[in-house]
Amino acid sequence: ARKRRCAGARVSARARGVGLVLLSAVGYGMTPILLKFAYAEGAQMEQILYYRFLLAVLLLGGQLALRGRLRALPRGRWGTLALAAGGGGTLFAGITLNLFTAMKYLSASVSELLYFIYPIWVGLLSAALYKMRLRLAQWLCLAAMLAGLFLTLDLRGAAFGVKGLAFALLSSVCSAAYVLFAKRRVFEALDGYVFSLAVMLGALVCFAACYFGPGGMHPPLSGRAIAVILIMTLASTLVAMCSYFLGIRTLSPTEIAALASVEPVVTLVGERLVLGTALGARVWLGAAVVIGAVTAFTLVGSADKTCVKRSRKE
Repeated sequence: ARKRRCAGARVSARARGVGLVLLSAVGYGMTPILLKFAYAEGAQMEQILYYRFLLAVLLLGGQLALRGRLRALPRGRWGTLALAAGGGGTLFAGITLNLFTAMKYLSASVSELLYFIYPIWVGLLSAALYKMRLRLAQWLCLAAMLAGLFLTLDLRGAAFGVKGLAFALLSSVCSAAYVLFAKRRVFEALDGYVFSLAVMLGALVCFAACYFGPGGMHPPLSGRAIAVILIMTLASTLVAMCSYFLGIRTLSPTEIAALASVEPVVTLVGERLVLGTALGARVWLGAAVVIGAVTAFTLVGSADKTCVKRSRKE
């Protein structure tokens, strides 16, 4: 009976983790759509990022302080929090800065698809770090993903920019490093909300340096721009980040990456329905190929790990 209860608890925790990561993917998938609205209202990237994370830190930090979670934190955890803020915050800032810059040159859907290939980087980095070999099926998935990107990108169109391509790809590499960093064992004992706050605080320092750095003169924000930034703070920062850190506790990096396939779908549908952008059949086909290839790549890697674990037990 005790084994059944433990098994049921594991299944319940796993299902909760899946739901939280999916919620996080939806929140992040909304970011490019909201960003386009903010840009249309005259807001600048440095303004959006600084105020978005400043509000997020104040809201989440205030809530944790009122509940006494910050005071109850053991002294030995402050070093771990500093690592989370320094490493995690810097990587998250790298993801966001590069992706937001890419969207100045590319459409929301193309930028999101280029960013979404980060699970491929997760697999390649894991193979390099842990000396794992990629299977033939995974190499085929890589080829399919490149073919899908070729279908999606209009290399002759005015909307395509080499700078946008470079920034989007750099964002995906930072995201892969971020996934592997967040899954380190040293962070397992930390409260998910406290860990999220540390990462937000580290990212805020980076964004503040950009905001108050050279050429820091910014026009005042309009009422609509402020409203968009508030929505981004709640949906695409607080909900998305906290859900992610709480959800990944019971999932592997490859499973997390596979669930993230919802993210570009949200962006594609949002760009069509909300922004009214006409997306051709070629873009939809390319997006389907990329999402399918990346998901298959991660699932093949996950299946390999499961087989290794079973063989070791036997």
